[in-house]
Amino acid sequence: MYSVTDIGTLGGITSSASDINDSGQVVGTASTTNRGDNRAFLWDSINGIRNLDTSGIDTSSANSINNNGQVVGVYSPGVGINRSAFIWDSVNGLQNLGTLPGDNSSTANAINNKGQVVGRSENNSRIQPFLWDSASGLQNLGLLNEYNNSGAQAINNNGQVVGFASNDRSVRAVLWDGNTRPQNLGSFGTFLSQANSINDNGQVVGVSSVDNNGSRAFLWDSAKGLQQLASLDGYPNSYASDINNNGQIVGYTFSDFRALLWENGTVTDLNTLIDPNSGWKLGSASAINNKGQIVGSGIFNSQPLVRAFLLTPVSQIPKSVPEPTYGLGSLFCTLGSMYILKRLHKSAKVKS
Repeated sequence: MYSVTDIGTLGGITSSASDINDSGQVVGTASTTNRGDNRAFLWDSINGIRNLDTSGIDTSSANSINNNGQVVGVYSPGVGINRSAFIWDSVNGLQNLGTLPGDNSSTANAINNKGQVVGRSENNSRIQPFLWDSASGLQNLGLLNEYNNSGAQAINNNGQVVGFASNDRSVRAVLWDGNTRPQNLGSFGTFLSQANSINDNGQVVGVSSVDNNGSRAFLWDSAKGLQQLASLDGYPNSYASDINNNGQIVGYTFSDFRALLWENGTVTDLNTLIDPNSGWKLGSASAINNKGQIVGSGIFNSQPLVRAFLLTPVSQIPKSVPEPTYGLGSLFCTLGSMYILKRLHKSAKVKS
């Protein structure tokens, strides 16, 4: 069973949690006004939610946090101005990571405990995957053969990177492993797959379409290759967002949105693991740390707007601590395999 904690907002009415580190610090995006202006946030159990030091920025999103408290994401100085990848910490504040040569916008998607950052750099005609570190700056990870666009979604503490490669015909889950060329992880015989997370054991999770109308969450490893994860009864379409070093996987169903946990080969609706009288509907799970804490998105008491939540295994909560408050979940992830493909052409983290 899990307790549910409301992450809150930055004065607005919605929030979305993207990642959680092993100290229980949570990052994501929250609205600052009822108009929906969004800013990157950092939350912890002592200080609550706070706006990252992003003064002069119109919109921002925090996508990943490592165990050193370093945060990466994306910001825009104003409407119509190109996006910029950033890294933030409490000492140095926000740093613009720039772009690869010839590009005009970038997004940082993940950071590992060594401070290595991965993401995407792009212009109006291409998307390129990058790796950044403080010594070498931005480096192009390289493209999969016959694919002209690519983005890096996650990096583990061994420097292995996963993401996607795309062309006009298909999208493929990709692994960059050291100095080797990008590896196509395949799909379930269809045009689309994307890798979203990789743990320190080299296990990869993501999503692959299975036909024109369906998608399935997958687990990949070097021994068994691509494996379809179990589906929740009555909800065949699924998406895997993250995997921790214990092999626990989180994600969601596409239909009727239900946050999912895969563990020991079994899939569980996380709504069945919280107080049934809480008023919550947990719609998606975005990340899980190595202590089993989960962040995700949901709605409370049938309200139309959503807020970020944190799930904590009840066994981790000292009995002397009052019950956590129940709150609202975060914005749902991109839905449907066709919509994912569209976003990839237009436009998940690390465990200790």
